[in-house]
Amino acid sequence: MKKILLCLAIIVSVNAYSQTEKGSWLLGGSASFSSSKASYGDATSFISITPSIGYFIKKDLAVGAQATLQNITSMNTATSFSPFVRYYFLPLGSNTKLFVNGSYGWGNYLILGSYSGMSTWAISAGPSIFLNRNIALELTLSYAKDDLAYYGISRTIKFNTGFQIHFNKKGKK
Repeated sequence: MKKILLCLAIIVSVNAYSQTEKGSWLLGGSASFSSSKASYGDATSFISITPSIGYFIKKDLAVGAQATLQNITSMNTATSFSPFVRYYFLPLGSNTKLFVNGSYGWGNYLILGSYSGMSTWAISAGPSIFLNRNIALELTLSYAKDDLAYYGISRTIKFNTGFQIHFNKKGKK
């Protein structure tokens, strides 16, 4: 019985990590709530949704793009597009890996009825918990810096929750 359980554990751990192999795709996104204090005034609350798509260019290293849609303090909005790089670097058990994600992007925001440009960069890290062969729950802590034209710089620390669907390359089981 012990040999059977050991064999199953090895099979599960090998299969759990095939999602991050070269040639695989990931599709998903995250949602977050945050509050920040900008250099131009009062504290601001953000609700963000960030869909993303990526491709593994080598084992554990993905590149891709994401779009962020934000509702800022209920009357203002922002949208941005950001290329990203993601690296999975530390296995934690048979179904969890830690990863770090970095992005830099551009967009527009609407504040007080006026559109302006912005640039943004962010770094995030956290566990990717594989619920099954293709779906991972992600919990990340991130730091972002937004440069808002006419309004200054905003720095934000936030907690994100999201899901990623991993599509293995053809012929991979």
